[in-house]
Amino acid sequence: GQILIDETRPTFDNGFVGVWLPRDIDVVVAIEYNGGSARTDLSTRSDEDPTCVTTMRLS
Repeated sequence: GQILIDETRPTFDNGFVGVWLPRDIDVVVAIEYNGGSARTDLSTRSDEDPTCVTTMRLS
């Protein structure tokens, strides 16, 4: 697949990082930091798809 973003991003004090995704795509979001990682499948195809994901936690 195509990589949309591959860069270091700062987080807010609470660990939140904002990433806007284009409409009408299915993606795998992978986050890595300091030996921890999180990964989830997301979609932006439907009006029912979440617009804010707050459940990703590094393990």
